[in-house]
Amino acid sequence: MEENISAKIKGFVTVKQEDEVIIDGQENNIVNNFAEHMVGCHVLDVYGVDCNVCLGDGSIDINFMHLGEDTTTVTSGGMDTLVDPIGSGNGTDSNVQSGTYRGEVNGGVEWLYSSTWDAGTISGTVGEIGLFLYAIDNTNVGAYEWGTSFSKKLVARLSAADGDFDSFTIDTSKSLTIEWRYEFVFG
Repeated sequence: MEENISAKIKGFVTVKQEDEVIIDGQENNIVNNFAEHMVGCHVLDVYGVDCNVCLGDGSIDINFMHLGEDTTTVTSGGMDTLVDPIGSGNGTDSNVQSGTYRGEVNGGVEWLYSSTWDAGTISGTVGEIGLFLYAIDNTNVGAYEWGTSFSKKLVARLSAADGDFDSFTIDTSKSLTIEWRYEFVFG
């Protein structure tokens, strides 16, 4: 008889303006693109593609965080972008971003994503924060090609509308750093 294995996926967000903590370890909202990406990573892992690369292993910058000003729209599973991004497109890119596989933590595994905007590079009132990954577009292994089967997709969101945090105005005289930590606990 096969044993059923379950997994809990939790994301926690911390936002700092230099030494001031604005949001401290708030749990996020995952959207459908994240689940689709995880299934795709698993399929590729079965066929010999290292899943750590799919989620960001520090060797390439495949994660992006963007900020938005919307404070009224709750997160839904079908969201593909922020409602009101600060900047053009998905929003203003951070100056520095990284993704690090941190290994076994708390009975599971952990990834840490980080983005920093230098002082004066972004301004506005933050009501939503999105984590974007280069997520898998095609889980058909026969059609998979490294570098062409991924696109930048919203995978998780934190928002004032969901009660995750109170909107805040960016202090443009300080850098802004977001750490987004994911735990995958198997049971």
